[in-house]
Amino acid sequence: MKKCLSGILTILLIALPCIPLAGCGNSVIDTVLEDLPIAVDIATSVINIVSTGDAELTKEVTEYAGKVSGDLKLIESLIGQYKADLAKAPAGVVGQINAALNDCQTNLGAILQAVGVSNPTVTAAVAAAIGSVKLILGDVAVLVKNSVPPAVSAKLFFGVGLPGVDFMAMQPQGPSQSSPNAKTTRDDASNKTSGKSARQIAKEYNQKVSKDFPKAKVNVPKMKVAGIPVPITGGR
Repeated sequence: MKKCLSGILTILLIALPCIPLAGCGNSVIDTVLEDLPIAVDIATSVINIVSTGDAELTKEVTEYAGKVSGDLKLIESLIGQYKADLAKAPAGVVGQINAALNDCQTNLGAILQAVGVSNPTVTAAVAAAIGSVKLILGDVAVLVKNSVPPAVSAKLFFGVGLPGVDFMAMQPQGPSQSSPNAKTTRDDASNKTSGKSARQIAKEYNQKVSKDFPKAKVNVPKMKVAGIPVPITGGR
């Protein structure tokens, strides 16, 4: 009986992350709102990676990490206001979300630049954190972009009125110049998530930093089935 129940739960756990991509608005927004706090935790965990070294570096990293955290919480707040239907969010609000995502990217890059390469172990751990947050942000960006009306995403993120500006500062994903009707691999990639849940990304991050920087590990929320936490995996 236990094996049967475990098998059913396993199937649910595998299938549920795919549900938001099927077009259910509430599921998409719930996914985003669950992912963002995990990104905040990973972003601020870099402080615990550098805190044992240079005090000046710690101060600088703390400042940038705080900015990233602030942007992520702003995004969470803006999306939360339109939880019922993100497609009804005004273009100005979606623009704010995009601006905050881009600001996060800038500050994450600043953290990595500040850390430098003088200590390979620290650099590798910080790079793991930055890469994890960017992966989550990329997924959030795709989910948000795919949830708003095409006219809004095109106007805000593909250069109409804002030349050269694309969602999350990605490179333009248009058809190739040689064949206007051709669809490139980048076209498909720009509309797809990484395929990993934020929980999975956080677990992989913990595995990378746990040995050298145990205090940098983040909490991994338990998977929920129909809103109920499943006590199979989770924790740190």
